[in-house]
Amino acid sequence: MGSATLADDDASIRGMSSPLSESESKPEIGGGLSASAIPIIRVSSEYDTEREIAESTRNGIAEQDEVTESANLQSLTLEKPVQAAAGAEPEPSQPSNSNQEAFSFTNKRLCERWLDNLFMVLYEDLRVWTIFRAEVAHFKTQHVAYRKTGLEWEILGDLGIRLHHKEEAKEAYQRCLDTSRYSQKPWAKLLEMYAEEGDITRTIQAAIRVAAYQYADYTEMTYPTLIARCFFKLGQIHGHAKISFTLLSMGLPDPILKIMDSYLQYGKTFKVEGYDF
Repeated sequence: MGSATLADDDASIRGMSSPLSESESKPEIGGGLSASAIPIIRVSSEYDTEREIAESTRNGIAEQDEVTESANLQSLTLEKPVQAAAGAEPEPSQPSNSNQEAFSFTNKRLCERWLDNLFMVLYEDLRVWTIFRAEVAHFKTQHVAYRKTGLEWEILGDLGIRLHHKEEAKEAYQRCLDTSRYSQKPWAKLLEMYAEEGDITRTIQAAIRVAAYQYADYTEMTYPTLIARCFFKLGQIHGHAKISFTLLSMGLPDPILKIMDSYLQYGKTFKVEGYDF
């Protein structure tokens, strides 16, 4: 039993030690044990530390290679053109992305959304106006009457004013008056145009129609109304006395003459330009 127990203990020690040749000297230590019989125990934590240091060194070299390669790729990407960014405000610098898409006008918003909407509205107005004028020219060459409804003529007149085509707009409003549409807008627009031109007779005729609509519909009864402003504009050119004499010479009924004269009296009360001549 004693020899078996000793053999088991020796077996565990021999597993950790390396065998020695017979030719090697085996110095003895106290207790009858040789120096070669003492096992060398290696601590596992030291081995793991050395392995981690070696792996981190390899990883650091690999990361340096990746950074150098990405910097080379970024230098090859297209930068933002100076001409396209001339009107833009300076933006804070952002880290460049290696996956950033190349610059293109297809994915670049050239202006703000509200400005882009204004351009689209202007484009639509120009498109409709071009079609309208092309149709008018075609019907004239074919000697055929160009017919529209009263609402369509009114819309075309508004379109002409927005695009500063005053003569075509005036013609559209006059064509609207030939229809049976009940609206004071054509007369009001013509009144403003005649007043800007300084035409006293046509301005007064349009003002009478506008006043009839306003009194019938109880609209815009607070001075200075549209009629008063147009009369004051005429007064700056011709004077209120000439407008008053023109009203008398037209032989208007007394109620209408009283309404028209009330606008001139308002100007005289507040001493607008032209009231004294």
